[in-house]
Amino acid sequence: MVLKRVVQTASLGLFAFAVWALARDSGMSGPGVTLARFFLRLDPVLVLGVDIAARALAASLWLAGVVALSGLVFGRAFCGNICPMGATLDVAGRFAGRTRRSRDPRGVAAASGPGPRRIKYLVLAGVMACALCGTSLVFFVSPLSLVTRLYGLFFLPAAELGARAALEAADPLLRALDAKALLYSSLPSHRFAGQLFIATFFGTLFFLARRDPRLWCRFICPAGAVIALFSRRPALVARRVGEGCTGCGACRRSCPMGAIPADPKATTFSECIVCRACLGVCPEGVIAFTPWTGPHAGAAASREPVLPSRREFLAAGVVGAGAALTMLTGLSEGVTADDSGGRPLSPAAVRPPGAVPEPDFLARCVRCGACMRACPTNMLQPALFSTGLAGLFSPLAVARRGGCQPDCTACGEACPTGAIRKLVPAERMWAKTGTAQVLRHKCLAWEFNRKCLVCDEVCPYNALEFRRAEGLDVAVPHVIEDKCTGCGWCERHCPVTAVPAIRVEPMGALRLAAGSYREAGRAMGLRIERRPKKRHIDPAAPVREGGDGLPPGFTP
Repeated sequence: MVLKRVVQTASLGLFAFAVWALARDSGMSGPGVTLARFFLRLDPVLVLGVDIAARALAASLWLAGVVALSGLVFGRAFCGNICPMGATLDVAGRFAGRTRRSRDPRGVAAASGPGPRRIKYLVLAGVMACALCGTSLVFFVSPLSLVTRLYGLFFLPAAELGARAALEAADPLLRALDAKALLYSSLPSHRFAGQLFIATFFGTLFFLARRDPRLWCRFICPAGAVIALFSRRPALVARRVGEGCTGCGACRRSCPMGAIPADPKATTFSECIVCRACLGVCPEGVIAFTPWTGPHAGAAASREPVLPSRREFLAAGVVGAGAALTMLTGLSEGVTADDSGGRPLSPAAVRPPGAVPEPDFLARCVRCGACMRACPTNMLQPALFSTGLAGLFSPLAVARRGGCQPDCTACGEACPTGAIRKLVPAERMWAKTGTAQVLRHKCLAWEFNRKCLVCDEVCPYNALEFRRAEGLDVAVPHVIEDKCTGCGWCERHCPVTAVPAIRVEPMGALRLAAGSYREAGRAMGLRIERRPKKRHIDPAAPVREGGDGLPPGFTP
């Protein structure tokens, strides 16, 4: 039991460090990026679902395959000792204060019979059927994707907010102590959309953890179902009960997975997560975890639950295929491969630089939030319903929150599935995410005849020029579309409140599954380059009277 807690604590600590370090390692392959990708690629249902939906085999499939095949040797030890989702649920159960289980002699096994346990296999069948139709729903049920989203988009931003509040509260003390290092320290402030969904989902799981800490693992988790299929006769680690067993039932009541049936000498190996809780409570000390060599002397035979019937598997597959068809035939669910019927893409669907074409992107993206956590400007945000059900929780570039740094490749480095390509800085500049558009009815220059240069001043590509317009006393902005990369700095710094006067839309975005962005960009006539700023303002344009004559955002 001590060994299990040490391994589980170390695994959860490494995972939390990896998610935290994603932001610190922005733009480079640091230890946080490497560890985060490693953990996400351990999930067999995540990798398999993405590969099937994207019609491609990723190099990372072998790692998930090792985890699945580990069931042949160690049973479901991964679920009980390494999986961050399981560790988080165990911690939540301890903090919530577990209620005392019923002393019904049937124990937990009675509440988790073969019927409910079959649900996870049906979930797996539905997800795989959906993937076969070319659409991914794995982000709804992948434990590694869900828990990465929890830590990266909820726990760590909450910790950052708490640290900032603590520093502000301690400000008088720090000034008295002249602790300049802490007094002038700068802490990140990440904010993300969709927190209510994350809080509701995990809040429900944590509440249920008071009674059934591993309810998710027993009944729902499709990754656990994959490993369980290989864990029915583990070769190296299997629970054994000696002759001295008195049938007291302490082991059965302590098992969080209900893997011990009415006869405590028997074990449901496909449900046993090798947590060793039974070993710690056995008053006779006759429980051991030893290699499988056939039924132990005096022990009851292993009792494996019956898998769902062929009809149940077929029904689950039909449901998964139906979900895929619902998304594929929906008008708001993104653009199809042939773009038939126009291009009804949501104007909010500005994707990160290097994102593959939309259908492939939606198939590959597992909504883990790693790219959002890694984004140094907090520009990437989870989509809610602006891109339809198929785009739920996928990353959007929200320029009003932050602009995209010209040399940053953090999102591509953090992405574990190739939904966002890893680009070198020279290629990154040509990964056009969209085009800025001036909303003249909101613009201070166009609508209110007031001098404003903010969008031109912050544009790193000199993609704006100011020209004289009839009936106006000041020069007004025009976007040079073949120079604009959609970085969003103009939208981010626009002084107009609420809806800004210049916005980036996915029009003209360059998204490639393979090949050079630079070559493709030049072929389509783009003239993207970074060079010293050069104002395109008519020197004869008069300055309006009143104030100091400077545009918004400037002081004498």
